[in-house]
Amino acid sequence: MKQTKKKITVCGEFPKEQVFELQADLNFTLSDCGEKFYFAKSNAFSVEKTADGVFVKYAKRNEFFRGLFLGLLCDAPQKTMPELFCKDLGFMLDCSRNAVSSVETIKKLIRILAVSGYTYLQLYMEDLYEIDGEPYFGYGRGRYDSKELTELDRYAADFGIELIPCIQTLAHLKTIFRWQCYSDIWDIDDTLLAGEEKTYEFIGKMFASLKNCFRTKKIHIGMDEAHRLGRGSYCDKFGYSDSGKIYINHLKRVAAEAERYGFIPYFWGDMIFKTQNYELLKELPAGARLIYWEYEQSDKNVYYAEFEKLCKNCNPVFAGGAWKWFGFAPHNALTEKNMTAAVEVCKRFHVDDMLITAWGDNGAECSVFSALPSILGFAAVCANDGSPWRQDEALQRLTGYGYDEFMALDLPNAVNDCENFPVNPCKYLFYNDPFFGLMDAYDSTSFPEKYAEFAAKLKKLSARKTPYSYLFSTLSALCECLTYKSALGVEIYKCYGKGDRDGLIACRQRLLSAIKKTETFYKSFLHQWKSENKSCGFDVQDIRFGGLMRRLKHCAETLDEYIDGKIDKIEELESERLPYFIHRNNDKDVWHNSWQTMVTNNPL
Repeated sequence: MKQTKKKITVCGEFPKEQVFELQADLNFTLSDCGEKFYFAKSNAFSVEKTADGVFVKYAKRNEFFRGLFLGLLCDAPQKTMPELFCKDLGFMLDCSRNAVSSVETIKKLIRILAVSGYTYLQLYMEDLYEIDGEPYFGYGRGRYDSKELTELDRYAADFGIELIPCIQTLAHLKTIFRWQCYSDIWDIDDTLLAGEEKTYEFIGKMFASLKNCFRTKKIHIGMDEAHRLGRGSYCDKFGYSDSGKIYINHLKRVAAEAERYGFIPYFWGDMIFKTQNYELLKELPAGARLIYWEYEQSDKNVYYAEFEKLCKNCNPVFAGGAWKWFGFAPHNALTEKNMTAAVEVCKRFHVDDMLITAWGDNGAECSVFSALPSILGFAAVCANDGSPWRQDEALQRLTGYGYDEFMALDLPNAVNDCENFPVNPCKYLFYNDPFFGLMDAYDSTSFPEKYAEFAAKLKKLSARKTPYSYLFSTLSALCECLTYKSALGVEIYKCYGKGDRDGLIACRQRLLSAIKKTETFYKSFLHQWKSENKSCGFDVQDIRFGGLMRRLKHCAETLDEYIDGKIDKIEELESERLPYFIHRNNDKDVWHNSWQTMVTNNPL
């Protein structure tokens, strides 16, 4: 279905530069003879279409752009008052897993968030920003310089979006500890040395640098998943101490440092609620906001039980997940299922700050824009008017694809028809070694046919001329590759065990086809990366793709030698196949997102 370009006339004063920029995004044209749009300041947000035009009342700057978008969607007389049930609605973009979003990509995302109803954007930057006097912090990682962050902060403000730095002040700093200059502030794993004065001097430098780039008073200080806190250098220097005590004391020091620079700290609260250490809630520093995050649950009772415990001692922020961090394809259907349940409970507890995260674990292969149904849908269900998650018209206006069409981007992970977990066969089958077959237990001879079907559907959608067609091209190329690559190891192992020479010849041909299709997918994936990210970080993808193609070629050469009688056995195929997950109850609903452990049993 082709979206028609609307002509509109905006009456009175309006932010011309920003509205001009939105013309391409929302497929409209400013005209002296278009449909009339009237905007007026008001205490309440509403959009009404009548025979005389579209009337938008707004209180905040971002509501102006939200009203413009909703007005474009109105095709018949109607009135809507889609105010958020919460005070703030945010989106978090992970920029730290090699895919460092370009400035232009973030600007595009800011525009989308503004018209969708969001109030803030968090940039998750572990070591992806400059710190004065710390040249090794983010060195070679594509970090943002101060000029870029200042530019993005100004741009966001122009669209009524608060740009908030989301950093780490405890764990998740693995990349800096390769440098000797940070050995004095290292505890264990990826974790800073709590209790060390040099650590707090370093954190002070973080705040000082960010203070110069962002106008917001808010800062997200991380503080999550420090699983072995106090068990390394801390223990050597200060002796053994309870990790909860170390954590809360560190939180107090970091919060005080943030306050010294005029920041209000927000922090992930899992070191409290995941460990069931709720007594720590009584010691939270004044002003610090705990964030309760949960991405995997669709059971409303789980959310309800957690909020009951947390709300007794604090006013938590909720963070859900827009699933895009388990490989090349998104899980929009899973996001919809889980976040619908979460939002319903959050409304009951009057949560005033709702955040949805878009992580990029293990390489950030998936485009943030592939999660647009999740981004628009989360905003819709956070509105008081009870808007449905299904945002067909909005997606059509924004992308040129309807809801069902855009949801086709979920297909590469859908060979098992599993909706309860973020299963990601499109990644672990893509990298699965055809000889070692570490993931063969989760492969099936029925998958190639399914992937051929998915490839055809995605390829047809990619032919549409829209700014988002490359998303479909990339995943179509992946599915074409998996048409040959999936079940390949299973077939090779079976034919080898039976001494089926003709079968092995056919497998060798599939290997050669898989190499060609991997090269095609690589080129498409590279185009997607260049369209959205800085170039730094793609070296990891070059290593992964290059290693895979060389390995497939080696396997084909080895099969040649075996078929021709030059070798009498293939050692890797002599071993019994064992399932990777010995604790799972079935061979379907599995997920595995670590390239390092899915490609080989040997250390990388």
